[in-house]
Amino acid sequence: MKTKIFIGLFLLVVVSGIIYGIKVLAPTKSQPLTNQSAQNKGIPVLPMPSLKEKQTDTPNQKITDSSGITIRLGGIDLKTKVFRNPPAELLLIDPRDRKLGKDPRVKKEYEEIPNSGYESIGLEDLETGDPGPETKELEVPWPLAGDYQLQVIGTDTGDYTLEIDAYDPELNVSARDFLNISITPGEIHTYGFYYPKTLGAELEFNPLPGNFDGKGQRPSDVNKFLSYVTPTQSTTTLPAGVTSFSLVIIYDKNIIPTAFTATLNGIDIKSLFHPTSGSAESVTLNLEQGRNTLVLSVEGNLPNRVARDTDRLVFIVP
Repeated sequence: MKTKIFIGLFLLVVVSGIIYGIKVLAPTKSQPLTNQSAQNKGIPVLPMPSLKEKQTDTPNQKITDSSGITIRLGGIDLKTKVFRNPPAELLLIDPRDRKLGKDPRVKKEYEEIPNSGYESIGLEDLETGDPGPETKELEVPWPLAGDYQLQVIGTDTGDYTLEIDAYDPELNVSARDFLNISITPGEIHTYGFYYPKTLGAELEFNPLPGNFDGKGQRPSDVNKFLSYVTPTQSTTTLPAGVTSFSLVIIYDKNIIPTAFTATLNGIDIKSLFHPTSGSAESVTLNLEQGRNTLVLSVEGNLPNRVARDTDRLVFIVP
């Protein structure tokens, strides 16, 4: 009998404790349980994440935005056309005048653009294990929309190949390749482009003060219809033994592409070019020994009239 009474009292205490605990732990609408109120009641609680901490767990711009700019620089031997280390360095300036890359003239490297990087990537020969030629790569994830200036600064005599890939937030790419461009130590090739960062939009190239405009026309706005990363002057003398030249031409956004003409030593070579408003391309010219004359011409729209820009470029092959 005493055993039954003891068991009954024990169960009554346990049930009462559970009911009391439920009342204490269960928040009501009129009196919600907070960390502080729970601590006041002597109930141990775990720290709750702050609103800021919760937000970092949700997708942010860097996760959902796949936009970026990737620029690669490779090297080619002028005569043998065998791949080699690039004869230049890259220096990119963004819309806020922040720099990324290396300026060999002052022996300084820049990492001013957030989250970006500039590095040399080398591949080994699979058979011999010998180090192969390097490629220089500049990468800017989540770039600002706006005008960019890319400088290719010569460190050696040779040819380079330049690839500019721009990705919009959904990873659609707008790409430009410039092939076999000759450069010498201290020479600077300047590429100006506008990165829109809007879905499906193409890179738009534009002439910069460092680009050669061909001279000759007035007003000066007419000279901008056709401008050049290379050559940098009206007459170019090639190194001995070299019989080709890669011209990098910039087409102003105001040109009329159907009005474009091109002749080399009096022969029509228009088919080598692909003029498009606001674009740029490299075109390889096969030259003869001696003096070669290239004449390029296009019409463009000024605010109140149509004008024509004609450039005469001379290449001398020793």
